[in-house]
Amino acid sequence: MKQIKIQPFNKTSYIVTEAFSIRFGGKTITIPKGFVTDGNSTFISRFSPRYVTASIIHDWLYFTGEVTRLEADQIYFIAMKNLNTNKILRGIFYIGVRLFGGLAWRNHRKN
Repeated sequence: MKQIKIQPFNKTSYIVTEAFSIRFGGKTITIPKGFVTDGNSTFISRFSPRYVTASIIHDWLYFTGEVTRLEADQIYFIAMKNLNTNKILRGIFYIGVRLFGGLAWRNHRKN
């Protein structure tokens, strides 16, 4: 899996500098140039190239709601696997979004 091209936007966020498309299960997900993301919402390597592509895909799916929350979380897990993220960290990150992602999901649905 190729990595999403980003650059700093402010102290806590990055901006996607080139549109990025990827296929998951017959569905094409396109993240447009200009999407602003906070990257990985954990204390571990917030913008590390190893994790950030999967995190941005996940952020986009939460933002748009183009899939269900469960599907977004599963795509996040698959993307981390495709990026060769450590198996233990992948599991921890996935459990984290399942346990704590609901608030972010609901906030995006309100907006």
